[in-house]
Amino acid sequence: MTDIEKIRESLNKFVESRIDSITLQGTVTNIDNAESEATISVNIGESIVIDDVRLRSVISDNKGFTIIPKVNSQVLLLRLTNSDDFFVVASSEVEKVIFKGTNTGIELNNDYIIFNNNALSGFIPDITKLVNKINALETKVNSIIDKLKLVVIPLAPSGTYPLSTDFGSMTNLTSTTINDIKDPKIKN
Repeated sequence: MTDIEKIRESLNKFVESRIDSITLQGTVTNIDNAESEATISVNIGESIVIDDVRLRSVISDNKGFTIIPKVNSQVLLLRLTNSDDFFVVASSEVEKVIFKGTNTGIELNNDYIIFNNNALSGFIPDITKLVNKINALETKVNSIIDKLKLVVIPLAPSGTYPLSTDFGSMTNLTSTTINDIKDPKIKN
């Protein structure tokens, strides 16, 4: 094989290896289920629609990042090597971002944040336990207030002073609920 033929063959191999890396830009027309396994449909130009575009390049156990674009947003697609499948590389507008790890996860959108698939109560590991402790304190304070309203102090040489004068207008504490202390934008 001559040097020219070797160069020609090398150039052909180089070009063929680059043809598989097709990038396209289009507009999202549909999102199938808005989760990490979701696929989307994308309009390329006026007459071409590519269905079943992946949101992730790797199909596995759904660990990792998934960016879910908004319908009508612009997306950049990349074709997977040796296949007719495309996946989203970038999006002009994002509906939701999902990260799934082995033992952790987070979902972000414009309205809320979900940590660990709702397994945690915000940033407090056991918000129910915290609420129960606060309620126990509130109950004790209410009991003290109620008892103080009934106390009458004898005054020397004669007379009494009812503590209800001081505590009669004091109202009892209302019980705390989880919704009173958690951030509504953090779903758990």
